[in-house]
Amino acid sequence: MAKKTLLLYCVPLAFLTLYIDEVWGYALLIAGAFACGWLAQKTDGALFWWGNLLSAAVSAACAWAVFGKEMDDYFKPFGALGWLAALSVVSLGIQWLVKKKEWLVLGLASGAVSLMLLVMYSLQWSL
Repeated sequence: MAKKTLLLYCVPLAFLTLYIDEVWGYALLIAGAFACGWLAQKTDGALFWWGNLLSAAVSAACAWAVFGKEMDDYFKPFGALGWLAALSVVSLGIQWLVKKKEWLVLGLASGAVSLMLLVMYSLQWSL
């Protein structure tokens, strides 16, 4: 089970979210984070933390290779790497809530995160 979980963490979810840059991209992030958290229930805590670091690093490498610095204006005010960091933290939070089986909190947090992403997304287009 640990190998499947680690393989799933190698998918650059935060990068794919930015690359798709539509509602489907954010849905992919939430679904992927949910799957990672679900699989992490059956593994030790170290894989959970190292897997999230691996996912963030792979996402950052993909973003640097694909976007470079020229896309920072597109993702203003945070820039591509700032968005990646925020999305990685959101993914980590969703996974942690799934791992701890906090379903009510997960539902409330998902609503809050959706609202936060909507506000951040609207700020991106207004600046």
